[in-house]
Amino acid sequence: MLDVLLINIDSTMLNNSIDVKKETPPLGLMYLAASLEKYDYSVNIYDIRLSQKFLGKIIKKVKKLKPQIIGISIYTNGYIYTKHVINILKMIFKEDIKIVVGGPHVTTYPQIVQDNPNIDFAVIGEGENTIVELANHLIRKKGNLKKICGITYLDNGKQIFTEKRTMEMSLEKFDYPARHLVDLSMYEWPGGIISSRGCPGRCIFCAAPYLSMGKYRRRNVKNIVSEVAYIVEKYNIRYINFLDDTFTASKNQTNWKKAREFKKELATTIEIR
Repeated sequence: MLDVLLINIDSTMLNNSIDVKKETPPLGLMYLAASLEKYDYSVNIYDIRLSQKFLGKIIKKVKKLKPQIIGISIYTNGYIYTKHVINILKMIFKEDIKIVVGGPHVTTYPQIVQDNPNIDFAVIGEGENTIVELANHLIRKKGNLKKICGITYLDNGKQIFTEKRTMEMSLEKFDYPARHLVDLSMYEWPGGIISSRGCPGRCIFCAAPYLSMGKYRRRNVKNIVSEVAYIVEKYNIRYINFLDDTFTASKNQTNWKKAREFKKELATTIEIR
């Protein structure tokens, strides 16, 4: 029996011609997996963007692994299909599994648990610490559910919001993403890395300021260089793609110096946005 199965779904599920590599691995889920593994939970990541006949393969995967928790990251452009998947899973497996959702759509619209009562818990904001506390409660029967910050759920039809989770300002506390749980060869840009989170801007067309509560947080250079070196040495990846919300947000050019330092030390190709 598996503890946690993390599933990545997006709008490409509506396209049956998925026979090409996806751009980047699901770093968000890989961060969650790393947090869970740190506390000795067994975790599997299933990126169904890489598959065809998605629903049948998901059901087959769940029957084989028998997870106690299924975690799904939801994006607005893929919510319709994701809702269908959740409903089917609950119809088949009922209360044998708990469905936990998170991601940008959930954070901006936590009322999702009212729209779909088949969702057991929704995680608001970053989930690295929250998913571990939920696993402690659901699997190891530890802790008080109402004291787990940053979640919402239904209790006899009434939506419950727990206390808002304080944002972790020291990103170095998070372990590197669990890259060993995905087949990196299936991705066009497998060397993705996140060196900062959030954005200080207030662009009305972008969700980053809302999701990060207007805070911009950077990892220290040593920590980032260490992860880049690990990717290069462990996986022989020479193309590093920085997937920050806003890599160049710093006005003092610190991040530009950072990029030059990476390239000089590791002889890699760096791409930023």
